[in-house]
Amino acid sequence: PPRSPPPWHTQERLVMYTKCPPEAGAKNGKCEGYNDQNLLNEMIEGRPLGSAIWHDGPRNQESTRLRQAKCKHAFSDGGHFGFPLGQDDGHTPGSRLVFKVCMPNKLESYVVGVLPTIHFANGHSFFVQQRFLSTGVWPVAVHVTFCWGDSASYAYGKLQRMKDFGMWKLGSINEHMPLMGRARTTGSTAARQEGNQADATLERMLTRRYLVVKADEVNPPVVEWKLEDYDQRSWQHVAWQQHTRNKLQHALALAIALNRTVILPQFHCYCDRYFYRLQGCMIPGGHHATRLPFVCPFDHIFDSSHWYEQPTHVSSTRVGGVFRQAGFEGHLYGDELRRAPQISNSKAQLRAENYAGAGAVGRGGDSQTAGLTITLKRGSTDGQVVEAAQAAQHVHVMEVGLGEAAEIM
Repeated sequence: PPRSPPPWHTQERLVMYTKCPPEAGAKNGKCEGYNDQNLLNEMIEGRPLGSAIWHDGPRNQESTRLRQAKCKHAFSDGGHFGFPLGQDDGHTPGSRLVFKVCMPNKLESYVVGVLPTIHFANGHSFFVQQRFLSTGVWPVAVHVTFCWGDSASYAYGKLQRMKDFGMWKLGSINEHMPLMGRARTTGSTAARQEGNQADATLERMLTRRYLVVKADEVNPPVVEWKLEDYDQRSWQHVAWQQHTRNKLQHALALAIALNRTVILPQFHCYCDRYFYRLQGCMIPGGHHATRLPFVCPFDHIFDSSHWYEQPTHVSSTRVGGVFRQAGFEGHLYGDELRRAPQISNSKAQLRAENYAGAGAVGRGGDSQTAGLTITLKRGSTDGQVVEAAQAAQHVHVMEVGLGEAAEIM
């Protein structure tokens, strides 16, 4: 006689698909639009595998009958073959949900758990909501999702996200390979490798010169979202980004004239960026975790691939060549510079003549701005900028406000 299957708690606890399930009937097991979320929903809700991409009544019924025949020994909940475990099953009350699931002809009784996003963050909760700031918990792992700006040749959007948060070690500017291998080592060998990597990083930083651009304007108040005028906040977002981008062009021109790596300012957004419809200009459910305006990732404002893959008619010019060599970094890179006193204490302030903008860099008692001060005429050419800044060309860091940069060049 056939043996009874072992109890669920002795079975495998994890199933992972890298392709569409065979039940989907797609050629070579691949299908457009089918992802891990589809699979999880189908397993937990007891829907036929693959039903997210094909809608066939008889086929769905056949798949359901197969599940009922194969899974009835494990579940008796009226046809749903994935449901939360109870206390009798060892589930801890109040914890994240853990499901018993049955997949016919594969694993007829196994467990699927939902990991907490505080410790296992997705790209939105980490890079956009930045929940580690409110929780004080740095995640164990970050899934670099909800990103934009990848191209066919490289995942530039993901690269830039990790660079901005100090999670990517580069060999040199615009180089995509890690600086050193991350071999699993222990004891003194691991410490020595970490020390070598830190020395190489510092050496690389010391060979570069930087122009740190700081936001020097107060963000406008958030427009109230109203159903009868639901796109008003969208227009506010577009208008503010256009305003910021227009001024940033001048800051980039200043960095190219000085042949310095530009450290971009913080960018603020009034709307989220998402693959589907927004609710009140935010990802559905995101209102509770994100306050507007929020510090938004680089790829909410720009296409990352365009900053790395310049068209030939741009990269072949002198300006394109200088920018390609000098490169750029996100605003959090400034924290890396401050860890090296020989860099952070070698600085100069660039000021626009008679600039009266609110929040000008270095004004209002900012103790971080000690050093030379260079006052530049408004509407200067690149040659005039280079001549005026000649006395400070040796400093590692020059700082300028975004508004002042727009006045200088």
